[in-house]
Amino acid sequence: MVRLRCPNCGYEWDYRGKHVYATCPSCLRRVHVKRFAVEEGGEVEDKRKVGTESEELLVELLRKWGFEAERDPKGRLDVVARKGGRTLVFEVKARKMVGSVRVNLVQMARALETARKAGGEALLAVHLRDRGEWRVIPLERLKGRKPSESVEGGSVVRWVLVLPEEIEGAETLEEYLRRGNLL
Repeated sequence: MVRLRCPNCGYEWDYRGKHVYATCPSCLRRVHVKRFAVEEGGEVEDKRKVGTESEELLVELLRKWGFEAERDPKGRLDVVARKGGRTLVFEVKARKMVGSVRVNLVQMARALETARKAGGEALLAVHLRDRGEWRVIPLERLKGRKPSESVEGGSVVRWVLVLPEEIEGAETLEEYLRRGNLL
């Protein structure tokens, strides 16, 4: 069960279904279940907004550490950073706490190809918001995994799963950059 709040009329209700969208019982508008789930404390947390904020935080942090870093204005990649002739391409995921992460295969392939062309590396960067911490996993490690599929918004999406223990055991961003002599 998940508590939802309609973005159109503000009505709240408990949704017990398993679909991507629910119908508001008050105004009959379609409501995206994940985007408009009510968090503890009564706030609706827009997942896209949280992802964008994490991307912006990563850009700020990398710039503080001397990188040229930017979010992709076209939205095809999350974050691209350069320093000392090296390029890092980040696929960014945000989590309130350690949990599994799904990495879209199209986004992963785009990041890997961009990094390959630049002679750099593609990384999954997981922002653990409860700790204010970043964990990184090279996307190259995820390439051989068997993908799963789901239907989201009427389209079939293929993805690979990264388990919580993999994220917990991954290097922090700072450790990764120090090991690569980038800090």
